[in-house]
Amino acid sequence: DYVARVNLKDDGTVEVFDGKDGKLRRYDSSGALTGESVLDVPGRVKQFAPTADGGHLIVSRSGSVTNFDANDLETGSWSLQPHGSDIDNVKGIVQAPAGDVYVLTPDFLDHYSAGGELLGTWSLRDEECAEEWSDGFVDLDVDAAGNVYATASLGAWINWTKLYAFDPELNLIWSDNMDQGWGATVKVAPDGSFLTAGDGINRIGHVGPDDPGLVTTCRRKPGTFKLLGVKFGPKRTWARLRVSVPEAGRLSVKGRKVIARTKSGKAAGTYRIAVLAKPRYLKPSRRPRIVKVPVRISFSGASTEVSKRITIRLKSRKRQATRSSREGT
Repeated sequence: DYVARVNLKDDGTVEVFDGKDGKLRRYDSSGALTGESVLDVPGRVKQFAPTADGGHLIVSRSGSVTNFDANDLETGSWSLQPHGSDIDNVKGIVQAPAGDVYVLTPDFLDHYSAGGELLGTWSLRDEECAEEWSDGFVDLDVDAAGNVYATASLGAWINWTKLYAFDPELNLIWSDNMDQGWGATVKVAPDGSFLTAGDGINRIGHVGPDDPGLVTTCRRKPGTFKLLGVKFGPKRTWARLRVSVPEAGRLSVKGRKVIARTKSGKAAGTYRIAVLAKPRYLKPSRRPRIVKVPVRISFSGASTEVSKRITIRLKSRKRQATRSSREGT
């Protein structure tokens, strides 16, 4: 899955980046090779894009974005914000004339500053309820005003492809269905129209939808419940679980050796809940011992009912010596 990208420049010259060997090759308008250089980045390359100042942006499989100037010298790097496994499946990256960067993955369109600060996100799954087996977002481009255009495949049918137009802050301006066979690769032409590649090259001349398009009705799938980590208290005699919940609901911990506890969450987000063993299982001993404590952590919300079983290891307290034992009597 090595990436190969072509950049056709305004002066008629062409840049071809080969992700397999990391080489950027330059050709004149007649196709003659005029030079090549190696853009060294960590990990396998996923995407490549020219920058507004004549340099380049390269996305590696690890999610790092490396900046190169017009002389192919590295000027900095930053990391993408992960959305599940999407960080390993970047579909495209573009830089707007003002310097902001837009990154496309199957489920998300992300807006970053030139320095890598995440400024905004538009979720295709949340906004369009795209089917799980669909390709999701496929391609993107940006116009001279900084507006962003993205295409997406929303279902199993070949003709269910849409083109989206966003302002620079990722506010949706309009979206329109694309005809069968038009494909999902999109480029903004100099005159402001759109070129799509599918069964040939097609030009879309309008700047907004001709019709309201398909009306999608679907129930949004709930997010996922995740155990993010375990942190132990002093001397490991108790623990605190950190979890992510997809909606408002009730969080609980139970178990044969656990003091049952519940906690309510008013919205989706990250919460913490303590795990304390029943006293008889952590009786003080002359030598502290490790006790395995099975825990069932559950979450119940309007559209989510899930539980996970884990085992944590707590430590008993050291038994304090009595006065008589200290005196040897």
